[in-house]
Amino acid sequence: MRKVLASLVALFALAFAACGSLSPYAAIVSGHRISERSINDELAAIKANAKYLDAVDPVDQDPGHRQVLGAGNGTYNSAFVARLLTRSIYYELVHI
Repeated sequence: MRKVLASLVALFALAFAACGSLSPYAAIVSGHRISERSINDELAAIKANAKYLDAVDPVDQDPGHRQVLGAGNGTYNSAFVARLLTRSIYYELVHI
């Protein structure tokens, strides 16, 4: 029984090692990963930078509502996030 269990553990370890990193990613561009964390960090930096936020989403266009931010607390507009991810993919393509 121990040999069967050891064989199964070894098989799963090999399978996971073959899959590469298990960390979440937002996109893979020509084998290079753009991590979810890098996208989340950039979104947090944008939210924390009032001058940049005003430049990309002027509050005077729609007082009291920013198009960058989502409807829920701590969320972002999906179209804005899609543009951010697309830009990150373009940057990765340029650097390859």
